[in-house]
Order: sequence, then structure tokens, then C-alpha cells
Amino acid sequence: NKAEGAAWVWKGASCLRPEYRRCLVDLSPGGGDATVTREFDLDTRRWVEGGFERALAKGSLSWIDRDSVFVTTDFGPGSMTTSGYPRIVKQWRRGTPMSAATTLFEAEPNDLGVWAWRDHTPGFERSFVQRSIAFYDDELHVVAPDGSVRKIGVPNHVRKSVHREWLLLRPREDWTPTLTSFAAPQGGSPALGRPGGGRSVGGKTFKGGSLVATRFDDFMRGPSAAPGRSEAADAPPRGAASASELGGRLFFGVDGLPMLAACMRGDAWFGSGDWEAAGLA
Repeated sequence: NKAEGAAWVWKGASCLRPEYRRCLVDLSPGGGDATVTREFDLDTRRWVEGGFERALAKGSLSWIDRDSVFVTTDFGPGSMTTSGYPRIVKQWRRGTPMSAATTLFEAEPNDLGVWAWRDHTPGFERSFVQRSIAFYDDELHVVAPDGSVRKIGVPNHVRKSVHREWLLLRPREDWTPTLTSFAAPQGGSPALGRPGGGRSVGGKTFKGGSLVATRFDDFMRGPSAAPGRSEAADAPPRGAASASELGGRLFFGVDGLPMLAACMRGDAWFGSGDWEAAGLA
């Protein structure tokens, strides 16, 4: 950057839905973990004067709405974990100094770090906080409309993600959800996510109201055939190891690993038990 005399390395950007006009841009001097965040206007192609800006530190800004963001950064003594990452999440309003931001969540000093973000999917708007205690040991919390923070009640070894009304859980250890939380598969559907006998679950994507997941059936064997069907009838191309959705169509990536794609409705997996995404907006 000639104007500043600095050699910035691009670290990513997040643009506010649905206009995608205002973006929070992360830059690093030299490419390290410490970054600055600045607000950029895609229409004017300029930095927003008096906009959101975070000084150089490990941390992030994340959109809540046009006039507020989540901020994690070095707020001063005691605000970083022993691993060197932020341990405090605050909510920051436009036009106020960062020092006036209000604390939403605090992790423990010996944790790995904490992150926060808002899901802007229409009809499923809600905010989340992730507390990372260590690698493969984390909690996912949802922010209620009154500002309270509630932990989603599953073990910390379970990888957790949310898509619309879906709560996706990928255990790293043996674990069986209780039926009060999740509905059992219906109609004899194959048990997606129960590896064994050379079988494991790979990536995932969504198409309409369905979850599409890649399932590996022994690296040295071809795709499994569904009962009563030929191998080629329903499987994607041999070696398809990833699936993605664009414009209502599915695209499969191929890298030589045999797999079979399984597609099931969400209501066959998740009931309306003690975690219901639609009720948390």
C-alpha cells in the first residue's frame, strides 16, 4: 500500500447480507496471525470514514447488523488466553469507541480462544459463540434475543455446526444422542454417521431441504450399491470425494477415492427436542 507505506497481506473479508455493500476486511502486515480489520464500501471502493476499525492484534470483527459487530481482540491485560488468542467477546455499536463495547461472553484464561458470529439466513437469524477449550474440545453457545448465552447441550468432543433448521453433530468419540433430542432415522434410511466396517463419513452440503453427504466405503472398493439397485444407478461418478451445491444443482469433485453419496431429509434426523433452531431467532 503506497499511501500507507505498508506491505499488507490479505487475510479475508466478510460482507454484510443481503446488500453485500459493506465489508469487514482483515489485513496482516507481513502475513502473521495478528491482523487489523477495516470497514470497506464496495460501491465507493473506499474505506468507510469513521467506520469500524480494529487495531493490530489477534482477533476479529463480525457483523451483527449494519450498525453493530462482535469484536474479539486484545482489550488489555487479562483479555487474551495463555495460547495468545482473545478470550472475551464484546458487542460494539457504530459511532461509539471500542472501550464502550459491552461484554457478551468470557472464556477461561487457559482456554484456546473464543469466536462469535451471526447467521443472517432469512428466517433463521441468530448469533453463536464458540468457546474452544483445546483442540477437539469446544462448546457451541447460542445467543438468545434477551442477550443471554446458552450452551447447546452436547459433549465437547462433538463437532457442531448449524444450517437453517439443522443441527449437525459429528462425534469424535463413541456417543449416542438421546431420543429426547434427536429423532431416529425413519423409513429404513441408512444410518448416516455410523462408521464401521471400512465405512466413514466425508464432506457434506445442502440442496433444498436435503442434506447430501459423502460416505467412504473402503478406499480399495468401489461404491456400495443400494439393495435392489445397480451400483451405477444412484451413485455419483466413481471417485467423487466431495459434493457442493450451486444454483440448485449438485456438483461432485473427483480425486480417485471411491465413495457413495447419501441424501436424506433433515426431519429424518433431527426432531424438535431441547434444541430447535427456529425458536432461537
